[in-house]
Amino acid sequence: MLSPFPGMDPYLEDRRWWEVFHSRFIAGMMDALNANLSPKYVASSEQRLYVEELQRFIRPDVSVISVPFRETEGAVAIADERSTAVEECWEIEPETLQFIERFIEIITVGDESKVIAIIELLSPNNKTHGSTGRAEYLKKQKEVLASDTHLVEIDLLKEGEPTIAVPPGVLIQHGRYDYLACLTPGRNVPRRVQSVWPIQLRKKLPTIRIPLGPDEPPVLLNLQAVFDEVYSKAAFNRRINYQASPSIQHTTADAEFVQHLLIEKRLRQ
Repeated sequence: MLSPFPGMDPYLEDRRWWEVFHSRFIAGMMDALNANLSPKYVASSEQRLYVEELQRFIRPDVSVISVPFRETEGAVAIADERSTAVEECWEIEPETLQFIERFIEIITVGDESKVIAIIELLSPNNKTHGSTGRAEYLKKQKEVLASDTHLVEIDLLKEGEPTIAVPPGVLIQHGRYDYLACLTPGRNVPRRVQSVWPIQLRKKLPTIRIPLGPDEPPVLLNLQAVFDEVYSKAAFNRRINYQASPSIQHTTADAEFVQHLLIEKRLRQ
């Protein structure tokens, strides 16, 4: 069964579903690419590991400390001339979580050290201000942008910090979007122009092009076809409660669109 939405399903942005969706979408894109790439190239799923440190509150504690006893007129002194006071103490324990993020590399057969293109599907941690995941991603992004490797970034998350390689101020000048796909060619491309596919909630996901070597045609990647297969095979329709509202915030117009669409599809009363 397909998603009730024409393109991206906003319910999949919920962190309960995102990890499964992310890994399966990466695998789906890899399969689609390998079905269309020439025998000279292969798409491979790679991963990076990073640790995110959180501060975990354990419990409030109390400690009893001694303070000097000062005898006043009419007061009865205790034997050691000391008194006690209670001081509150909080214990905070650093908690570390390991995250694995998958991405795709298109490499040359016979020389796997030569990476032609990298395809990234952004995750919530990549778009969280101050997180290790964001810092690691931006570091990797900077390295790729300074190389001959083409960088394709797919952002299917409405919330979070702007992260793709095009400044948000530039994007706003071109029009409205909910999600994005962006291609930044490698340094060896004579006319290095970024291509951005704006994606709207009410429309299908686009087919994007991924450049390969010089004088070679790009490989096309149909994001909607990949999405439909992933949604169907993962049986998200059985798991998502469309009676509830999505976990992310929408404009009034988009919230009404979601409401009317789900009623029309008989998924909401």
